[in-house]
Amino acid sequence: MACEVCEDAWPVYSRLIELASDLDRRAILLRCPRCRTLYELFPEERSFPRELSLQEARNQFPGAL
Repeated sequence: MACEVCEDAWPVYSRLIELASDLDRRAILLRCPRCRTLYELFPEERSFPRELSLQEARNQFPGAL
């Protein structure tokens, strides 16, 4: 569940912490510093980041968490 920091970060992601990237998929794993919610972002698609569970993040970004 997003907190105020997460909500204030869209569409500027500077408040979120980049944890990892996947160059093949062109995806970035982000975490909110306050509530620790994980997000997967595809910057080139300019779409809204998708919230990930811990297990999803581990599957999508092996070794990052």
